[in-house]
Amino acid sequence: MMLISFRLPSRASCSPRGTAAPAAIPGPTFALYLSTLKLDKRAFAWGITLLLVVSNISQVVSYLHLGLYAGGLLLGSAALAPALLVGQQLGVRIQDRLTAPASIVSY
Repeated sequence: MMLISFRLPSRASCSPRGTAAPAAIPGPTFALYLSTLKLDKRAFAWGITLLLVVSNISQVVSYLHLGLYAGGLLLGSAALAPALLVGQQLGVRIQDRLTAPASIVSY
């Protein structure tokens, strides 16, 4: 789930708020960690999925607390949840058809 942050004009007089981009994208670092564990492809995919779900939930809660969502933005995002679940199931089916390479880097 991709979330877009922005500042509301009504918050302009408040202390500066925002997000740090590297902190908002934990996937690559976690993928590097999981790759060192030599997990099978399903465990690897579920590990990444779990990380992203947990980080996105905490990000949504934080953004709600800061008042960064305007109007129906959060409701609109929630309306897309069924598409997310369908895409996840399609990804699992595609993943089952792929074979893992013997080595990512060959010399």
